[in-house]
Order: sequence, then C-alpha cells, then structure tokens
Amino acid sequence: MKKILFLLSVMVLSTLSANASNFTLQASPSSSTYQPAIRNTAPQSHATSVGDAFCKGMQNWHSQTSSSAIRNSVNTALYGYDPYMVEINGVRYMMIKDNNDGVFNKNDILGITDTTSTVFASLRPLDLNRDNRLTGQELTKAGIRLVKISSSGKLLYKDKSQDFKNSNIVFIYMTELRKAYDNNGRTGDFGYYDVVIKDAKGKTQLVTGVVTFETEQELNKYFK
Repeated sequence: MKKILFLLSVMVLSTLSANASNFTLQASPSSSTYQPAIRNTAPQSHATSVGDAFCKGMQNWHSQTSSSAIRNSVNTALYGYDPYMVEINGVRYMMIKDNNDGVFNKNDILGITDTTSTVFASLRPLDLNRDNRLTGQELTKAGIRLVKISSSGKLLYKDKSQDFKNSNIVFIYMTELRKAYDNNGRTGDFGYYDVVIKDAKGKTQLVTGVVTFETEQELNKYFK
C-alpha cells in the first residue's frame, strides 16, 4: 500500500512540474514559505550551472589572452619545438627566419609555433603562387635562410657565407610533404619533405629534409 501511495505521489509531482514550466519560485517578503510567481522565461545569457559558468569563464579568459602565447606555452609543455632540417652533401642545415628582435634564439627557427598535429603549418604559406613548388626565390622573399650546423652542433647564423644558398634550391615538392613516425609521440621525426637542389656543376639532385620536434634543452645546443 505504501508503495502505491509513493508512486501516486511521484506521478502527481511530475504533473505539477510539467504544468509549472512558466513559473519560478520566489520567497514571499512576509513569509518563509515559497509561492509560485509568473516570470518571463525568455532565454538568459548567464550560465545556468557550475559547468556552464566554468566554460563561460574559460571562454572569457581565452578571448582576453593572446592566442599565440597560449600556443607557445602548449608547445613548450607538450610538444617541444619544430626545426626544419635538411642534409646536403654531408652537411646539415636548418631553416631560419629572423624575427627582427635583435636576438638570435629559438624564436628565429621556422616552425617554432607548429605542433605535432600541425606539421608543415609554417612551410605551406611560403608557396606564394600556390603551384605546389616552393622555390628558392619564394624562400628568399619570405626571409628564410638555410643556416649551416657546424660539426659541433652550433648554428653558424652570423656567417651567411656558410648558408646553403637559396639560389641553388630549385624547389620543394609541396605535394610530397608527408608524416614520419620515428618519434615517441612528443619528440623525434614527424615529417619529411623533398628538395630539388643544384650542385656545384649545376646538376640537379633530390635530397630529403626532416621535420623534427626537440625539447628546449636539445634546442639550446644550437645557440651555445
């Protein structure tokens, strides 16, 4: 009998709730009990739950914070840094783009803001005429240098005579950009790209570059 009464009570309460969709509860100034009061139930802009409030707060914070700063902090903590390397005739080179702040450091590396999920993001826009062939001329227009890495592992940034000249780059095959899997998910090789170059005799040859992700400690060795 008690169970039946309980079920009936639940049904009655459910019916009352359904019929009260246009009512909210407010306290009576002269009583401690609550009475229904008609109120406009148009959608409100404020958050209606703790979860909504948190999401709204995060959106406001994100809109007020530099997106580039967020990306850089995420890259540092999770992914490392993203140099573009290529080895030509036994010599390694790194793509460098001077950010004109007067200091040569990791922020001058092409791809420094790329992540493991956006490999080649810094390279693709350099193909200005969108013909899928990134030429040496286009690299020059973008301010890109192939700076030599010495036998001791240091970038010879100040000695431009050691650069691999952009005039000897015929083009980079943009249609052959591809993923690499020699990595641990955070650092290692994440991409390959093919470069057609001219040798000292003017003959063309194909070399393959690699997009690596390295920790800040690994990256610092290029600047010491």
